[in-house]
Amino acid sequence: VEIDLKEVVTGCVKQIKIKKRKRCIKCDGKGYSSSTSCMSCNGTGFKIATDAPFLVQTVCPDCEGKGVLNPVRCVDCLSSGFTPMEDKLLNVQVPPGLTSGMQVRLVGEGEDAQKNGRAGDVLVIVLVKDHPIFRVEGSNLVVDIPVSYTQCVLGGKLKIPTISDEKVEVDIPVGAQSNTKFRLKRKGLPDQRGVMGDLV
Repeated sequence: VEIDLKEVVTGCVKQIKIKKRKRCIKCDGKGYSSSTSCMSCNGTGFKIATDAPFLVQTVCPDCEGKGVLNPVRCVDCLSSGFTPMEDKLLNVQVPPGLTSGMQVRLVGEGEDAQKNGRAGDVLVIVLVKDHPIFRVEGSNLVVDIPVSYTQCVLGGKLKIPTISDEKVEVDIPVGAQSNTKFRLKRKGLPDQRGVMGDLV
């Protein structure tokens, strides 16, 4: 999901659409509706061979590791164990302070496990859009403000924009040089602990 710099400050909710499958109800994800247990491996799919002093586990040659014989294909899922892909809308709660590349995990919203395991998760990667005025340096914001030669020589007051749309007044001292930096405390971006950076 893409968010803008204001949403880094406030947090936001974004809606995404994913495609996911569900475990077939009729066969419970096995892919077959009926079968007989493999007597050769007692349904485990493996055989233990004793080669003293070691025990060697090998795939059962009779059932090829499936643990069952004579499986009858499930007509609902065509042996896949899953339903066809379906669209699902999800709301993603993006907390304040995330930066590009960070992830939000939606627990249990991924695909079902083929057997009785828990469903997987959806990992949402956050991308922060570039801002036309502000540059991001960690949790600080940097903005370039043009001033006239007269303002540098005589000093004066400048109104500085902030990410929250308020204007902050800054005093330019007499004889200020180009590229002089001023730091406005706690007018930048929050980090993941909620500590606000500065506006430079």
